[in-house]
Amino acid sequence: MLEVNGKLQTGYFNYTYKALRRPNGEIYGIHHMSVDVTEQVLYKLKLVESEAAVRRLFEQTPVGIGILKGESLIIENVNAAMLSYAGRKYEEVINQPLFNVIPEIEGQGIKEIAEHVYNSGIPYTSPEARIKLFRNGKMETIYLHFAFQPRRDEYGNITGLMVIANEITALVNARKRVEKNEQLFKNLANSMPQVVWIAEIDGTASYYNNRVREFSGAQRLEDGGWTWEWRVHPEDMKASTEAWNYAVKNLTAYQQEHRVMMTNGAYRWHLSRAYPFQSDEGIKWYGTSTDVHDQKVLEMGLENLVRDRTMALERSNDDLEQFAHVASHDLKEPLRKIKTFAYKLKDELQSTLGEDGNAYLNKILHSTDRMYAMINGVLHYSSIRAIDHIPHTVDLNSVIKNILQDLEILIQEKKASINFQQLPAVKGISALLYQLFYNLINNSLKFSKENIPNVIDIRSSEIDLKGLQYVEIIITDTGIGFDESYAEKIFATFVRLHPKDKYEGTGLGLALCKKIVERHGGFIFAQGDKNIGAEFTVLLPK
Repeated sequence: MLEVNGKLQTGYFNYTYKALRRPNGEIYGIHHMSVDVTEQVLYKLKLVESEAAVRRLFEQTPVGIGILKGESLIIENVNAAMLSYAGRKYEEVINQPLFNVIPEIEGQGIKEIAEHVYNSGIPYTSPEARIKLFRNGKMETIYLHFAFQPRRDEYGNITGLMVIANEITALVNARKRVEKNEQLFKNLANSMPQVVWIAEIDGTASYYNNRVREFSGAQRLEDGGWTWEWRVHPEDMKASTEAWNYAVKNLTAYQQEHRVMMTNGAYRWHLSRAYPFQSDEGIKWYGTSTDVHDQKVLEMGLENLVRDRTMALERSNDDLEQFAHVASHDLKEPLRKIKTFAYKLKDELQSTLGEDGNAYLNKILHSTDRMYAMINGVLHYSSIRAIDHIPHTVDLNSVIKNILQDLEILIQEKKASINFQQLPAVKGISALLYQLFYNLINNSLKFSKENIPNVIDIRSSEIDLKGLQYVEIIITDTGIGFDESYAEKIFATFVRLHPKDKYEGTGLGLALCKKIVERHGGFIFAQGDKNIGAEFTVLLPK
């Protein structure tokens, strides 16, 4: 501290002391010199403080940063965020080549990208990269927004790379869930027999399902909206408009019957309903238009036509019931013989069959019993009117366990593994639910890859669709999969995607699954990725 101009100030000085000597060497004084270096010291202190601030920013920023040195991409420095993405510790990676400490990313195209940036000097940015990393004791799939930047010395030569990354897994998964829900909504809408639509307050519809073209031939307008107002019968237009305006003004439900011109020029009665919902974009109206022409005709006095159709339907039902009785009887007869001869083998050759032979025989008997029960269940279902049938609670865990027992030999042949746990209980008809999941699991086993074990996962959750609670059961496999363009066609009857000589089947299995799910008031969808696997989603009312 020095007093300068009457004020104490902090200063920094370089001091020099030198002894003054006589010719004989005797010291007679001291030479003192001081140089004011305050400005240089303050500059250095600011520089040190700035470097410390940069280091704190480097270490504390939530974005991952790594400094890579040389052609081998030695990790010279890395911050905590980048370490958390990679699932590694600082001492494990520092001064080590990047692809030595994280070898699993080498085969995912990242090494080639890094080498190209290093050799060309052209930066690279990926807004959404899908990367598999070994962390938390297992392989995980994450999504990163990352970039490689070349590092240069004062002469412009590339000395290494800087990698900047931000994990966006949660955002990507959230977006995919939104996309999946949007696709689910569209699939649900397109699977419905009614016209489904979403409209603005002015009545312009921003969405129609595919039924609108099938029923009325309405076309998309240039502004992106849809309409079929021009196809409403002129006599019904005024009442329809007044009902809509009233519902919009009072935010109440819209409901109106009106005649709509079909593609053949004829008018058919439709019942249109809509309810207002608040969205981020304002109030939207979610509605349906149901063809009620036959009911309207009935109200107008054509009872004979409806009675004739009803009688024809009853005759058809009677024929189907008779066919079911005959078919089930024909199935039971060879089954009874199998069971009879199996018991004869057990009684007469039990001692010579050995432990394995008796075990196989018991499995045969158990399978025949279950098949007998299935035939009786289907027969009982086919012979009782739906209105008289009361569904009961079915534990899906028990259903899957029975299926795995019945498919035990096939599972062993395919070397497959089937994983499931804590599946829910649903209201339904046990014989049909058994047939549903038997067909889906058997389908996954049938279309396994050669000499590659198939992994089948069954998981469940609960979802809400427009206020209705559903149980969602998803079955995924790692088999041969299928082209996504066939996702809807595979549920049609007698549709086969693969040759008969390689994969057995009638082409009815998935069609039966769809019928069973619809019988329970649910929905079924499929997604496929060729040579990677298939995913089936079943929605059943909770």
